[in-house]
Amino acid sequence: MNDPLHRWMLFLDERLSEEQVKELTRMDPVIRKTEERLEWLSNDAETIRLYEAREHARIELNSMLADKEQQGIEKGIEKGKVEVALEMLRDGLELEVVARFTKLPIEELRRLDAHNRK
Repeated sequence: MNDPLHRWMLFLDERLSEEQVKELTRMDPVIRKTEERLEWLSNDAETIRLYEAREHARIELNSMLADKEQQGIEKGIEKGKVEVALEMLRDGLELEVVARFTKLPIEELRRLDAHNRK
């Protein structure tokens, strides 16, 4: 408890008991001022509203990023299927065989085959 860094580490521990907080605030005026500020902020309606808005924005951003990542993965899989299908068509495999292995629709394979022949 004589080490200021150790006191701050304790203060930041979310498992800290109320009694330990009181002891730290008695020992360290900077921690006491910080605790008072945190207490004030946690009771201020505008601060709470801003915090909740920020949290909501963070969650939205994470969700959008996850959606974009998933879309990228799906696009990559689709691109890979097309590349495999083109190779199979170049090798002369039947459309039905290519469709069965790539799971691409026959209509799309016909379009790819026609484009490939140009």
